[in-house]
Amino acid sequence: SSLVYLSLIAEDPLRMLGLTALQLLLATTHSVVNGSPVQDACSAKLNADCAPWLSPTVCGACARKHASDLKAAGCTTVEVEALCKGSSSGRSIQKVLLSGDAVENGGRCLDGSPSGFYFQAAAKLAPPPLSTTWVIDLEGGGDCADEDSCIQRSKTSLGSSNYWPATASCTFCDPSPITNPDFALANSVYIPYCSGDVHGGQRTTATNSTFNLYFSGHLNVVRIMDLLLDKFGIANATHVLVTGTSAGGIGTFLNVDYIQTRLPNASVKGAPNAGWFFPSDPEGLPTGSGFPQNFADFAAKQPSVWDNSTDVLWAAYTLPACAVGMLAAGKPPWFCGSISNLYPYIKAPLLVVENQYDTNQIFTQLGTPKDPKDPQNASLAHAFVARYGELMRNATAQIASHRASGANTGIFLPSCLDHGVSNSTKIRGVSYMELVGDWFWDRNTIDPIVIDDCTMKDGMPCNPTCQDL
Repeated sequence: SSLVYLSLIAEDPLRMLGLTALQLLLATTHSVVNGSPVQDACSAKLNADCAPWLSPTVCGACARKHASDLKAAGCTTVEVEALCKGSSSGRSIQKVLLSGDAVENGGRCLDGSPSGFYFQAAAKLAPPPLSTTWVIDLEGGGDCADEDSCIQRSKTSLGSSNYWPATASCTFCDPSPITNPDFALANSVYIPYCSGDVHGGQRTTATNSTFNLYFSGHLNVVRIMDLLLDKFGIANATHVLVTGTSAGGIGTFLNVDYIQTRLPNASVKGAPNAGWFFPSDPEGLPTGSGFPQNFADFAAKQPSVWDNSTDVLWAAYTLPACAVGMLAAGKPPWFCGSISNLYPYIKAPLLVVENQYDTNQIFTQLGTPKDPKDPQNASLAHAFVARYGELMRNATAQIASHRASGANTGIFLPSCLDHGVSNSTKIRGVSYMELVGDWFWDRNTIDPIVIDDCTMKDGMPCNPTCQDL
């Protein structure tokens, strides 16, 4: 197998990206030939005798069994332990809080405490381009738009950095090559969510009109990027994945183009999970707003009327291209608050990860009863869920059309009733993390338009691998 790795490296270093992070770790040492890492005799022997393994413990047991062979290959105990531990060896997660002007100019949580991030440097053995690859993950966690809920939120980790733990984790920041094969060795930045505004607010002052709170989500991203460029080396990035789930997914849609402008020499791509709020709906008013009918109005057979009060509260960031497009079409810029309207204006490549039936949207945001006892309400709820799935499929159909026109975009759209797509969910044997990795690294072994084709009954979710079918 080592001959395969070496031939790939010799032909084209970027083709190493077709290998997993675990294989890359085994295929590399501190030696570099022609700009590409080369596997030494020890790692080659450990790979031949023991890979693949499921944990450092299993690897260590195998190494002890083959101790004489490994010693003959020149292995030391320290080297074998480092290889078995994989990307976790020698890495630590650093909590970083903003300070000084960065805080004064917008880098705040709801309560005014400094925002910040968790940073994990690339694995020491990571070869380029993984050593210059960055993952930026935006935390999710709902939002707030009224005084009581926002004040309550400001007394938790979702509103104050005073409650943040010493360490943190996220899906694509996971340092294990077993569970995160495409990004385990990369640099990672995890941005906790403490602004209540889906990472989109631009408030620099707290006033009576903002409940004496700061809604600074987008400005947090701005100030964090300032610091990453100044002190953490992200200016040398060649590949960047921006991702997040729920409010972090919305934040990915909102901020990925901005991040691209700060990193003009890098390939920046976004993979928002559960962030498509909302599917457009002709029963949502004003016409063209991109927002859906809620359950109460569905039951009453009347349209739902939306306004921009939340955008005003947050001083919400609007992608400039979308604002211009809306005004040119005679529509207000706040219509960009619906991802159905925003999506066509985002320039960065996106792979959208979304359930067809999002429980947060259906139940929490739009008020559908979860367990109606009255038969009539139960029938209405069933019909509303079925209609919502259809709206989501219709709204996201623009992604396939966008790709057909030449855009580097994709979608993973399972027929699930859940909020946030789990990696255990499969469509035709493919998980969303597999798809994201294949698409991000341009391996092109999987068609990036992955939409469930299971047989629905009465328009209801049907994927058997859903966590909550």
